[in-house]
Amino acid sequence: MTMDYTGYSPKYKLNRPLTEEERNGRLFQKRRAAVNKAEDVQDWDALIMLNSTFMELVDKFYAWKGFMFSLMVIMGSGCFLFLFNVTWMGIFEMPHRFPEKLIELTLSIIAVWMMAIPLMILFIWAAHFESFTCSHWPVRLNRRNRMVYVFRRKSAGGMLTLKWDDIYFCMGPGQPYAGRPSLVWDIRGHVLAPDKKTVLDTFSVGIHCTKDLLPAHWEYLRRYMEEGPQSIPMPRRYLPIAEKRESFLFAAKVAFSNFSYGYAFLLFGTPFALVTLFGRLLCMPTNKVPVWPKEVEEACRIEPGDPYAQRVSGE
Repeated sequence: MTMDYTGYSPKYKLNRPLTEEERNGRLFQKRRAAVNKAEDVQDWDALIMLNSTFMELVDKFYAWKGFMFSLMVIMGSGCFLFLFNVTWMGIFEMPHRFPEKLIELTLSIIAVWMMAIPLMILFIWAAHFESFTCSHWPVRLNRRNRMVYVFRRKSAGGMLTLKWDDIYFCMGPGQPYAGRPSLVWDIRGHVLAPDKKTVLDTFSVGIHCTKDLLPAHWEYLRRYMEEGPQSIPMPRRYLPIAEKRESFLFAAKVAFSNFSYGYAFLLFGTPFALVTLFGRLLCMPTNKVPVWPKEVEEACRIEPGDPYAQRVSGE
């Protein structure tokens, strides 16, 4: 699966009219989506919890978490070593060899620092999306009170509490690559102004995948909310991150699952999986496990003896 950071960078555009693409790609709560019979409806291993009261899903950034952080660490370390080497030579070695060019050496060091500092700031800025934040950003769909709870970072507007029926859902594209159309799409929920045309806020729910597979994922969520858990296949496993951190073994599984499309693909993708795992192991300990507010937990209370409140570990 291709990574995509739309929503982080660039951020979703707000205070704007709905686009023609969003109108054509609308997903209706009361209408079944056209799903390929071979695919049926799919949870795509995105579920953290499921019961008769609510479904909790992981965010679309979770599977690739660590890749960006790892790249920033690698490039930042390279930049720092280069800067250290240039500074060391400019102060302690070159003046002895070329004492007549002391001013030129000093100006060169200053110029290198002026170019390196913005780069280091850029690396730190990019790395902060995956470090010293939350381990994941869950979304809860509560079918009993027909509410949607979106756990978000403060910079994105903080937690959202919305009525399921008031949300404008549609398919949204990720960033295009090399001038080509986006390879991945995600389910986006828009909060509209009273005119039902202006987008005031946006969030994503579930994973991202190719455009032809996305309706099967949406239909899984829609049927749960509209028809109940008895209308969808139970997940083979849940992500073992409910109220806890992922284990090393599961972190490795997630990192390599992005490239589990055959032996040739796995061989090609192994370096990228290792880079993702390296960054994941570094940044995850700096993150805190998301904790829902008390009022959300009260609204999402699981009934005793709920036959659908089963836990199947993904470990």
